[in-house]
Amino acid sequence: MGAFVRSAWAWPAIALLILAVSLAPFLVVDVPAVLDYPNHLARFYVLAHPDDPFLSKVYVAHWAILPNVGMDVIGQALLRVLPPSVGGRLLLAMSLLAPLAGVILYARAAFGRWTWWSLGAGAIAYNGIFILGFMNFLLGLGVALAGAGAWRVLRRRNRDVAAPCWPPRRGSRSRWAPPPRSMWSPTTPPSMATSCGGAGPASWCSGWCRS
Repeated sequence: MGAFVRSAWAWPAIALLILAVSLAPFLVVDVPAVLDYPNHLARFYVLAHPDDPFLSKVYVAHWAILPNVGMDVIGQALLRVLPPSVGGRLLLAMSLLAPLAGVILYARAAFGRWTWWSLGAGAIAYNGIFILGFMNFLLGLGVALAGAGAWRVLRRRNRDVAAPCWPPRRGSRSRWAPPPRSMWSPTTPPSMATSCGGAGPASWCSGWCRS
């Protein structure tokens, strides 16, 4: 068992297994037993057919920047090219997998590797929020988790760039060295524009850290 867990293909294999088990119900039923799914599907269909001779007399789309409309944007585009029974199930599967994907990506960003614990989110994918049919909320949750992971990665990269400058070496005295004169504005007094022996951020950093 330990050898299997440590193998390079173990994590992708388990992830694909969870994906297959999660999507299997969508292949055997035409209308998944999700409470608000019929209402969502009807709205997506109306938005996808604004020129329908009958629907256009009853409904008029009024788009605005509002929360929880991401699935509407995707749904109206998808149902223009796919039948409702197929496109609707694809959208529902997307809302099911979005939080799982967000958890996995956030864990990857936080720990720097693909973690086994993140796959545990697949065990609770079919939760009460999904059964009630909060498709836009689940999509937004997945996007938020993925965005938080991206923010952690970008923040870590910025911190790693400055890492050689801090903390100072033991027994050394840190002092601030200003950037090269070429980096200051023409109005900067010469006394404040002391060069630190370079023309870029690297020399600025070495000036800061130099004992």
